[in-house]
Amino acid sequence: MIRDSCIFFLQPWSPPFESKTGVFTPPSESLPLPRGSPYLHSTKFLNCIQPTMEEGPMTDDVLQSIFTSDQDMYPAPLTFERLRTWVAARPDLSRCFYIPRSGSGHGEDILQPAGVIIVLPVEGKFWQNLLNGSLKETEIDAATMFPCDSDSGVEVGLHVFHLEKFERRVRGFAHAALRSVLEVAEKTWKVLGCSALTATADGRRCFEGMRFEPTGYEEFWIARNDGVELVTVIPGGNRTGRDEEDSSIKARAQMVVRYSPTTHSYPSCPPDFS
Repeated sequence: MIRDSCIFFLQPWSPPFESKTGVFTPPSESLPLPRGSPYLHSTKFLNCIQPTMEEGPMTDDVLQSIFTSDQDMYPAPLTFERLRTWVAARPDLSRCFYIPRSGSGHGEDILQPAGVIIVLPVEGKFWQNLLNGSLKETEIDAATMFPCDSDSGVEVGLHVFHLEKFERRVRGFAHAALRSVLEVAEKTWKVLGCSALTATADGRRCFEGMRFEPTGYEEFWIARNDGVELVTVIPGGNRTGRDEEDSSIKARAQMVVRYSPTTHSYPSCPPDFS
């Protein structure tokens, strides 16, 4: 595996990212919040892309929509309660992003939903198991596998569970969202790298564009009798018969990773992504 940095802004922008859900319907109404709200803040990275974004906490309605659409497309045995525990354990790594626009003239701006990211900080020994498939994504337990608040300097891998752009006019969203949470994580932990279990062609292209590489672990959901069955391929395993054109394959996911070096050098702003 090529060991390289998670410097997302240095790479050319890839096609717009569609999450593992394929299609996501963002909340129907924009959120009227004061620009000076303590629950929102802009980072220098978000201010470098156009249009400028602000970020805030994950909301229950967005989280429920993500869960529902993911389950419709990818039949992994994830419960909504487990998803909520992931977000609640590290809310600073699960964020909603917004585009401010003029409000109703009462001193408020309307915040247009632009996208979301959910990242799980998994302790190093568990993260390595996640990469090779001996630990399934749905088995990640925040109580035992996330670092404690006092674990300064502990090694972690950042697993991107969900990354999605709602507003197509935002350029460079995936890079900005990932870099925003990476900046938060590096203040406390030693980040070994970033990973994602990609389940759509657009998702795989997006992470490939950011120099993520397959670990060799894949999941295939195969139609059998009256249901579906999970068939996995481990790194170095035999993929024979796992052709994507096989009509019995109802869903496929591929684990990808990008490792971090011991030192980082980040640009202050991303280039002008197309």
